[in-house]
Amino acid sequence: MKQKTPGTTAYMWDAHHTRKLHNLKNYPSATWYLSKSVKMTRGGKSAIYYRLTSGRVSGYVWRGYLTQGVNNTNPGVITGPTVTAVETAQNNTILSNFPGTLQDPTLMTVAHRLATKDTEGYDASKAAENSILTSLTSDQRSKLKIINISSWDINLVNQLKSGTISYATYISKYLHNSNVNPSSYAGWKIGVGSIPKNDNSYWMSGYPDATIVLLPND
Repeated sequence: MKQKTPGTTAYMWDAHHTRKLHNLKNYPSATWYLSKSVKMTRGGKSAIYYRLTSGRVSGYVWRGYLTQGVNNTNPGVITGPTVTAVETAQNNTILSNFPGTLQDPTLMTVAHRLATKDTEGYDASKAAENSILTSLTSDQRSKLKIINISSWDINLVNQLKSGTISYATYISKYLHNSNVNPSSYAGWKIGVGSIPKNDNSYWMSGYPDATIVLLPND
């Protein structure tokens, strides 16, 4: 979806319609992905709001501000906060563990959005994930390999956060402990996204979570 009248004020609210989160006019190139429709009541008046996501930006917007379609200003590209320098450094560390892979701009965007999609809980995360994957063709989705680096290994995470091991060592050990052989993906296209250190804007996930997406280079 896209804003019906770009450049005009259209507020995005929290789930209780008590706090303004964003203004759509600040995202003139955004394509918004709809996850659900809800009825909100405020001041005795009711209206239908859409729960929208674009990159890390998400919230509820009155449906009258929106129209169907991809934003032609920059079709197919999700706007919002850009990849930070910290995330870029982390991503480069992860990429260095996969020798012979080919960094792909589309997959980098997909991986970044998957890694940073979690802002309002499980249901919203799954909805965002589904909308993200629709940016790929059905053939690509069938062949796509997704590796999630999560915080399940508490001992390893504690070593990282205490400074006992480096981020590079953490990633290497995590892949090994998860029985992932990076060398087996030589020749594949790759994309990487990660949650930056000290970024606390997520609901369930957080540093050092990351996502790796791989696709055979057919």
